Amino acid sequence: MEYFGGNIEDKNAVIRQFGEYKTHKDDFSLVNAYACEEDPTGFWEMMQDAKPQLAAVALRLFGMSVHAGSVERLWSALGLIQTKSCNRLDSAKAVKIAQIQAVMRSRVAIQEVTAQAKPRGTNASQRQFQRLYLPTASGATSSLSIPTPHASQ
Repeated sequence: MEYFGGNIEDKNAVIRQFGEYKTHKDDFSLVNAYACEEDPTGFWEMMQDAKPQLAAVALRLFGMSVHAGSVERLWSALGLIQTKSCNRLDSAKAVKIAQIQAVMRSRVAIQEVTAQAKPRGTNASQRQFQRLYLPTASGATSSLSIPTPHASQ
């Protein structure tokens, strides 16, 4: 229950409200449940005013991914950053590496989508350099020149 900051009153409220939910008391009547039969998230959003603690827990649970695909992608992205040599880097430089990799992945994805919409035959020697602004921990920005990747034909 760290989600509620460890407050004992909130923990007791969740336990009490869950008991009411299981016995269909008050706001948890079957009429209210059947009104949102197709959308369980809508039911818990409706309950936020009446039972805020239990609704917060339920909405948090409904917000979780039901498969590990997104988690696997995250670990894959982190695997490119956390190597033996990168572990010796300070955190600011590791963050910059992660930002550059994320920007490059997004640029490649955007260009793959736009390449399907554009006619073929663009000249590969027409590379343009763009400025990439990276936020730093101090709030200032640093810039790097990074060539935009081109989709191969």
